[in-house]
Amino acid sequence: MSRVKGFDPGRLNHRVVIKRYRETEDDLGNTINQLVPVKTVWAEILPVKGNEALEYYKNNNTETYKIRIRAKAVPDLTEKDVISWKGRQFLIQTIVDLRMDGVYYEIQCVEDRDHSVAEAEDAGTGEDG
Repeated sequence: MSRVKGFDPGRLNHRVVIKRYRETEDDLGNTINQLVPVKTVWAEILPVKGNEALEYYKNNNTETYKIRIRAKAVPDLTEKDVISWKGRQFLIQTIVDLRMDGVYYEIQCVEDRDHSVAEAEDAGTGEDG
């Protein structure tokens, strides 16, 4: 497999779903914010560090990850979006253009295993090409 700009695209071996908060209505007509899928893309997921702390007698269990994706797959990605993979949710902290050329994003994420967000069930996803 050829390398593009010094990065091996074969390392993008996980299918992740980019999700975004959208206002929807529940069964009673109330407006709620819910995570809906925006796009499914290939990614590389790298664990960076884990942290477990006792805060006010509650365990806080978080892990930090680097997730790399092609920038053209989701050009409008923001820190408000959430990345989902195999039922796990990663909250985006920062998005860095890996080589400052618009080819790959390196996304610093935190997975908080104690607090997950409800997701929409019936929304469709787009596929990257």
